[in-house]
Amino acid sequence: MIRTIHAGLGPIGLQIVRASVDEQTSQPVAAVDINPELVGKRLGEVTDRQQLNAVAVEADLESTLRRVKAAGGAEVLVLATGSKIPSIANQIMTAIEHGLNVVSTSEELNWPWLRHPELAEDIAKAARQYGVTVVGTGINPGFLLDLLPLLLCRPCQGIEKVTARRIVNVSLRRRQLQKKIGSGLTPEEYRALAAEGKVGHVGLGESAAMLAAGLGWEFDSVDESIEPVIAKEKTGTEYFDIEPGQVMGSHQVAQIASRNGKVVELICRMTHGEPDPRDEVVIEGEPPVKMRIDHGIFGDTATAGCTVNIVRRVVAAGPGLLTVKDLPVA
Repeated sequence: MIRTIHAGLGPIGLQIVRASVDEQTSQPVAAVDINPELVGKRLGEVTDRQQLNAVAVEADLESTLRRVKAAGGAEVLVLATGSKIPSIANQIMTAIEHGLNVVSTSEELNWPWLRHPELAEDIAKAARQYGVTVVGTGINPGFLLDLLPLLLCRPCQGIEKVTARRIVNVSLRRRQLQKKIGSGLTPEEYRALAAEGKVGHVGLGESAAMLAAGLGWEFDSVDESIEPVIAKEKTGTEYFDIEPGQVMGSHQVAQIASRNGKVVELICRMTHGEPDPRDEVVIEGEPPVKMRIDHGIFGDTATAGCTVNIVRRVVAAGPGLLTVKDLPVA
């Protein structure tokens, strides 16, 4: 069993711990979270997995890593503490310096060279120096709009365009995601937060860059747009009451035009009551390929699956900062 330390016990982090135990992919030996309501509790209590009652939730990552190292060590830090690389870079570097591989749910870490090339190089250099592997993963980015389209391109020749869509009914999802897409804001409030990168899905540009790079397409930039979807009638959930004229969702597009004219276009639309939720890939090549997953893959459970199912592959991989396309898929 792979011995894992889990940092970040929010809804996704807890699902990852449960999946690790249920699937018997790894053995959690320590857990860290800054939430004072969790610190000191038993991991078995907060996950409803009694076999984890020997693990207490701790508050400080550095001291936890030192303690575990002295007590026999671990192999992987599973990091579910943030989406953006600057906010988690110190945590990653601390883990590397303690000889731990890192599997993170950070969306930006799926293709860190897009927005943070200098930090990416620092992480890559340290990972090689200490002989460990760092990978970002998840359902989106990490699978649906990058790795899956890349795999579906394998039988095709002469590909001119790859389009992938993730259309989500957020009314069925957790409160955090409903807030993330701007539920109940005015259009002006939404656009102000969007300009600061504080609303909408994180990682769409990273998915586009990974897909284009995986296809060997050279490109200079990723063009991204984000717009609010405005409610025409009253809607909402137990978490948000949305009036006509308020924001009920986000519509985002990331597009790459390669230097030889080939195109990647990714669409991520998340709204309340979305009438046709789905995941879809369309490849214009020979042969043409179209794949549709009705209702879409439920993201919370799938992110946990994408994380626990990659742990063993990360331990077996060569050292450095890698992406999911660099690892075996089976």
